[in-house]
Amino acid sequence: MSSATSRYRSAWIASLGSALLAVAACGDDTAPENTDNAEGPAEAAPLYAVSSSIFNASGTTSYIALIDSLEDQTVALEDAVELAGWSSIAAHNGKLFVGGGEAAEITRYEISDEGELGTGERLNFADYGLSSVSFSHNAFVDDTTAHLRLNETSRIIWNHNELSIEGSVDAPEIVRERDGLSVSASNFEGIAVRDDAVLWPYFWHDEDWYQFDQGSQIAFYDKDGAAPELLDVPCPALNIASPDEEGNVYFSGMVDTIAYQLKNKGELTRCVARVNKGERKIADGWPRELEELTDGRPAGRFYYLRDGKGLLTVFHGDSELAEDADPASVFMDDWGLWLVDLDEWKAEPIEDWGFGSSNLFFSRVDNRTFLHKVRSDFSETQIFEIESDGTFTQQLTVPGYSIVLVRVR
Repeated sequence: MSSATSRYRSAWIASLGSALLAVAACGDDTAPENTDNAEGPAEAAPLYAVSSSIFNASGTTSYIALIDSLEDQTVALEDAVELAGWSSIAAHNGKLFVGGGEAAEITRYEISDEGELGTGERLNFADYGLSSVSFSHNAFVDDTTAHLRLNETSRIIWNHNELSIEGSVDAPEIVRERDGLSVSASNFEGIAVRDDAVLWPYFWHDEDWYQFDQGSQIAFYDKDGAAPELLDVPCPALNIASPDEEGNVYFSGMVDTIAYQLKNKGELTRCVARVNKGERKIADGWPRELEELTDGRPAGRFYYLRDGKGLLTVFHGDSELAEDADPASVFMDDWGLWLVDLDEWKAEPIEDWGFGSSNLFFSRVDNRTFLHKVRSDFSETQIFEIESDGTFTQQLTVPGYSIVLVRVR
């Protein structure tokens, strides 16, 4: 694995995960009166999917394991579905979707009552010049429509119920280059879906993902993928979106912005911006500079937790890199985790967490927040559940690089 690949693995090798926004269905809290004492059909037991990738000299192999609990266990890949290449997964409306790592197609699986995958139905995207399909760059808009990134500024509109493609839409309003830097769309971690729009960030960087522009934009896509409304945000590399209980969404950046600053004395202001529910502007009092919280230590990813608290990854290594240092060393084992009080705008380290690589990812499943702590050599992932007071419990151990945890039913 090259140093460039290793350096940016934390942000751009991804499937679906936290960034996965949980969708809760609301209804009448009053139970209907039972007039005949007849029992209804038994509700199917919960079923979850966790994916992992194993890297070796010959390539990448992906695995999908189905589990019936998120409590303390080691996930065995021997019983998992094995797939060639970097395959990605997503879950929506009780179905499991798998993106082809070595084919331009997605496969949709129904789940049996016994928790087993069927044969699956396929949809091919080869006519659009794709050689693979990744759910890293897909948004399920509603019960029928999804947007799949075609290139940085174009989207394929497809129907995930009928498994059909409706067409593609470009967004010419988005500037492809800014001061010599190229535009990229956020992966799944930065996408937020609301009733009125898909919020999808864009940012600018050099070809090595080493130097970044100070600003980003959030595009507001309509259901049909029409030309978006753009919101300028003075924060670099927005790639993490996390909603709070009120439907407000927080956007923060990538850890990749730090290496250039520490080695080249560049200046970037890392910050978090909030877009309130139903609005298309930055909320009053935002964005806020993250390094106000850390006594100047470089700040990485911010993720809203609950109850007015957030999580922030913070670099605890040397404040600068030698000229001959490999910038990838910044992303190894010097990262701590801090608990942020948004009302007081202060933060403190979660001391018991210790230190690890920058490969820390977030999942929200069943209104529970999980942290995927990936070893720096990608050999194993420990998945912790964390509470709003910063206490955490290890729940899953998964061999390989595992950043995807979803509820299928």
